Amino acid sequence: MPINYIICAAGRGSRFAKDYPGIPKPAIELEGKYLLQWSCESLDFQDGDKLIIITQKEHREGLKQAIASVKDEIAAKFEWLELGALTGGQLETALQAKPLLDMNSSIAIFNCDTYYRSDNFLKLSQDQSIEGIIPCADVPGESWSFCEVDEHNIVKAVAEKKRISNWASVGMYYFRDAGRFIKMAEDYIASNQEAETYVAPFYQSYLDRGFKISMDPVSLFKPMGTPEQIKDYW
Repeated sequence: MPINYIICAAGRGSRFAKDYPGIPKPAIELEGKYLLQWSCESLDFQDGDKLIIITQKEHREGLKQAIASVKDEIAAKFEWLELGALTGGQLETALQAKPLLDMNSSIAIFNCDTYYRSDNFLKLSQDQSIEGIIPCADVPGESWSFCEVDEHNIVKAVAEKKRISNWASVGMYYFRDAGRFIKMAEDYIASNQEAETYVAPFYQSYLDRGFKISMDPVSLFKPMGTPEQIKDYW
């Protein structure tokens, strides 16, 4: 089944403002590539896939070159969606792509500041019994989203910034059914009282309904979300 890849790059990027004044985070260069390019190289595009990049309209000029570089490199349909204001979080940002989605496809939400590699993601996405996939890495720290899993890597619980296991999300979130995702995400946001709508805790809605969510242990994880992560992982 084709995948709608949604890259949410519509934040302020404030953690890099001191070192990279005036440069939107996706357009920061690292080892000869834009952060946005590194993120897109994590994705193994197949026939029929679509890439939707969501950014802030005010960052247009600073992102033109990075966006063009990605568009020239990927083997997928491409859309660039610009927002006029900040949203309440990544899940809400992803929902802004609703008019651009192929509802007969799956959805994978990602970010502009992570590079990872997986040997299993595409194989898992072909398993019709799996409704969602959360690629994870075994890394230290508390600042991640975490998955508790059973002996078969089936997710039992998810938590935001609470270390319920060693498995930390790399920031990629897959949902098999685009239509189901839209309906459940809209309901979740309408009833959610949290200050920020993260994607990982949203999976609890799927677990509560008995859907099977698989954790995918990645082979490589190199985050770029903060200057400290670049120093530590690159």
